[in-house]
Amino acid sequence: MRWLEDYGTQHRLDRPLGYALAMRLRWQLRRGETVQAQGTLERIVLLGARQAGRTSTAAAEVRRIAERARAEMSLNWNDFDAAIARLGPVMTECEACGRYRTVVLLQAQLACAEAGRGNAETARRHPLEALRLGHRLGLSRSLLDADRRVPEQIGALLRDAPVDPVLAFYARRVLAAANATRPWHACATSSWAGITPPFAAATTSHPNQAALCIVAKGCWWPTALATCHCCCASSRQRRSKRRVTCRTNGLRRCAA
Repeated sequence: MRWLEDYGTQHRLDRPLGYALAMRLRWQLRRGETVQAQGTLERIVLLGARQAGRTSTAAAEVRRIAERARAEMSLNWNDFDAAIARLGPVMTECEACGRYRTVVLLQAQLACAEAGRGNAETARRHPLEALRLGHRLGLSRSLLDADRRVPEQIGALLRDAPVDPVLAFYARRVLAAANATRPWHACATSSWAGITPPFAAATTSHPNQAALCIVAKGCWWPTALATCHCCCASSRQRRSKRRVTCRTNGLRRCAA
């Protein structure tokens, strides 16, 4: 991040500088460094103002970075109305220009903002859309980086609404990734601690569990099985006449 910031400053490239400052802002907010975060936000807003009136793709991206930074600061201060007012237009613009990875993060942030406003129905719709698109793009850590309240929204969705089995498996993988980066005592007291981890659920006797595991990984047969031990175990149990051998760099499947 420091290298990217220095590079953008040295060459007067506002887009990489904006990316680096946006990342710094997110880390500062997570650590509770609100004074430093406010200073970083002012630098990002200045970058966005410098690109006002320009029609290039880079200029538009810098302006979106500035709006997203303002929205993240509003979420940090629980100013949910202001956050929604900024996130909605940015998401529409990102959808129009095909920046779907950013759309996933914006959907997750909108879910947190709508939940903060008490709009339960809308708060369920946004994380569901974020999971659908995030599964298609194979996102995990990026989805969690959207906001610290994302795991709670995903956990509430799994508890309160019927979810497609593939999306439910993917959602549990995301929650497992969140658990892996939290202290154990925080996980034990969180509202989503009771959600079953995906690979624990894969040991059940569901007839299509291996297939769900493959699809939920967002990749095709060779890559998914080569990186998923539970799929291999399930295949050996259900198909005694076949042997699946997983290797680090690929997969070899042969008949017994």
